[in-house]
Amino acid sequence: MERNITTLFAARVGRAGLLAGLAVALGVSFGGAQTAKAETYTFRAGAGHPAVLAYVAKFKSYFIPEFTKRVKAATGDTVKVTQHYGGSVAKLPEVFDAVESGLLDFGLLSVPFEPRNLFLANFGYKVPFGPEDPVRAGEIARQIYNAVPEMNTSLESKNNVVLAVLTASNYQIATKKPWKTLADLKGRKIQAAGPNLSWLNGTGAVPVQGGLAGAYNNLQTGVSEGILMHYQGIKSFKLYEPAPYIASIDFGALPINMLTINKKKYNALPEKVRKIMHEVAAIYEPQVNKANAEADKTAIEEMKKKGAKILKISDDVKKQWANHLTKVPNDAADEGDKLGLPMRKVLKLYIDILKKDGNEKMDAYKL
Repeated sequence: MERNITTLFAARVGRAGLLAGLAVALGVSFGGAQTAKAETYTFRAGAGHPAVLAYVAKFKSYFIPEFTKRVKAATGDTVKVTQHYGGSVAKLPEVFDAVESGLLDFGLLSVPFEPRNLFLANFGYKVPFGPEDPVRAGEIARQIYNAVPEMNTSLESKNNVVLAVLTASNYQIATKKPWKTLADLKGRKIQAAGPNLSWLNGTGAVPVQGGLAGAYNNLQTGVSEGILMHYQGIKSFKLYEPAPYIASIDFGALPINMLTINKKKYNALPEKVRKIMHEVAAIYEPQVNKANAEADKTAIEEMKKKGAKILKISDDVKKQWANHLTKVPNDAADEGDKLGLPMRKVLKLYIDILKKDGNEKMDAYKL
């Protein structure tokens, strides 16, 4: 009898121990409650530019810590982001491809380096004399991305999900000698990059293609006599030294940067984490645009203190210039038609918004 009781007790204890072990393994308790295991989400972020530019600096100082904090508070999970800026993993023309391939999870990219893959995203370059204020430019860009689905899906087809669209500084012209009218620019060699080289059409200026890296030397040696560049680029590369006359032609602040995430990585995340990511990106986006607006003002003042002269260009001259550029948006619209992309729709919407803002230079463009 004693042996039977002992055997029965041992059997019961054995079953209880087995069930307890299963409960631990499965993360459940006999009371029906479930214990969630904290996750760790790792991301690799990269940019071709260093973290001194607003869109990279704000990603580092705001987006990452805020995203990390909110995920922790809402889920108990941990976010870890390794950061690779200044082209250490992907150079400027490589960031988009790095996100597409999965080499990077987060990509801080510049749209001019992807004229084909980011064809629609380059719409700002196709309408010279756009919004002067980076904040307003950002609001318009967001309106367009929300209104035209292909702005997003064209990137998603390349494994990139758009998180934020980021505007930069207002484009101007820095020259070695002053000018007031288009006639004054006739025969002058003006340097520009690929996307905005067409802005010189019909002005009589001689276009010289080139990037920022060699701009100072080109101006100093006479390879060029001026450059199309935004305020912050002129200041950062000290182009006001060889070309001290900065004409406020106001070609516009353009949405030329973007934050994307690898689509496969994005889809693998829980819905709650994706929601937090978009919420943080929606704050980060205007932060960058506001920072660029403030940096424009600072750049002007700093350059003036160092001897730069700010030339005021009349609205009549700006309108005359716009009238020489009517082919720029039309050519882009035609190219979009051939590619099966709604560039015509995007440009019409952009121009209509600018007209409602009171931008009379848009009257030159007929699509």
